[in-house]
Amino acid sequence: MEKRLLLVTNGFPFGESERSFLEIEFNKLIQHFHVTVLAITDIEKEMLYPMDEAVQVHRININKKNTKHFFNILKKKEVWAEVKKGWQDGNGGNRIIRLRSILGYSIRAENYKYLIKEIVYRDNIDVVYTYWCTPATLAAVQLKQKKPGLKVITRIHGYDLYVERTGRAMWQPFRRYITDHVDRVVFVCEYAKGYYIDHWAKKCPEKCIVSYIGTKAYNKIPWAGTNELSLISCSNVIELKRIHLIVDALALVPEDYQVNWTHIGGGELLADIKRRAKEKLGKKTNIIYDFTGMIPNEEIEEIYHKKRAQLFITTSSTEGAPVSLEEAFAMGIPVIGTKVGGIPDLVVEEDKGRNGYLLTENPEPQEICETICNYINLFDEIKKNMKQNAYNKWKEVFDAEQNAEKFMAIIKGII
Repeated sequence: MEKRLLLVTNGFPFGESERSFLEIEFNKLIQHFHVTVLAITDIEKEMLYPMDEAVQVHRININKKNTKHFFNILKKKEVWAEVKKGWQDGNGGNRIIRLRSILGYSIRAENYKYLIKEIVYRDNIDVVYTYWCTPATLAAVQLKQKKPGLKVITRIHGYDLYVERTGRAMWQPFRRYITDHVDRVVFVCEYAKGYYIDHWAKKCPEKCIVSYIGTKAYNKIPWAGTNELSLISCSNVIELKRIHLIVDALALVPEDYQVNWTHIGGGELLADIKRRAKEKLGKKTNIIYDFTGMIPNEEIEEIYHKKRAQLFITTSSTEGAPVSLEEAFAMGIPVIGTKVGGIPDLVVEEDKGRNGYLLTENPEPQEICETICNYINLFDEIKKNMKQNAYNKWKEVFDAEQNAEKFMAIIKGII
């Protein structure tokens, strides 16, 4: 009998936010399980991804608040335990912020739990799979206490993992409680798994596994023997991506090195970065730059090929396993990346298998400039080998079709 799975997302199939890295896995899920989807999202968003008629889709408004649940959560031992732990481990500056975070998380979990419970009992759900570790995950493991046969799996990426990304609170609510009651915690890279175990899962590391997401297959970019380096970056233009470092590094590139840099992506700091680039790069005759703004995911491959991209760069301060790097590998593009998060899982620096360069965690522009110039100075044969090594890494580790099939086997082994 086909097992029944409830997939909880942060938007999919509404909007574009998760489609690029969930689409292939979702297609595998509906091949192997009877799937119901619960999207926690803005109720206004349209369904952009076509659904099979057999797939039921529900959604709940992420902004919906029901304060009547406040009194319900005060009856829960796990809430008081989390409040106590957060208060004891905090300090005068962040205790109140943590308290608000914990209570807000608990109220959202109560909001979601009623619909999750209705779906689980009505559709005889065997496993709840939350694509992110959110209040929905807390709701699912709380429900599991009353329905012991129910299995719960959660994926963890970046914002739902690192305490450093929670602002002044420095707190990821209920992670230890979730770990105690969930069946598996799934990570996108080894670094993320190690981080989580160190913080919350030392007593049960066997629950933590790595299952790479990867990307679809792309057409490889043909080799272009040219003196001008086509440099690509692709990310939101926000503080943690540190795009300003790329600008500052290119400002240091000597005049006899030709670089054509394209950045794909928009964000709150895009106007500032454009001004910085005009100020620092505008008069450099050897540097050409272009900011495309936000581009639909299906058009990115076309831009990479049009630009004949030779080298990808990211200077992010924190990462999971960045899909943008995996996409670059799928097209045979070597990368430069900071030594943070899961990037060292992707980038090989040894001569045998080399597919890019690792920068220090907090590189200065001079270090980035020197790395770019080092690549330009390589013999063509070495660059060709790096291109092939980049593609090989994708094929061996980050092929989304293969990874999704392996993940289906993991889920079946838990049910």
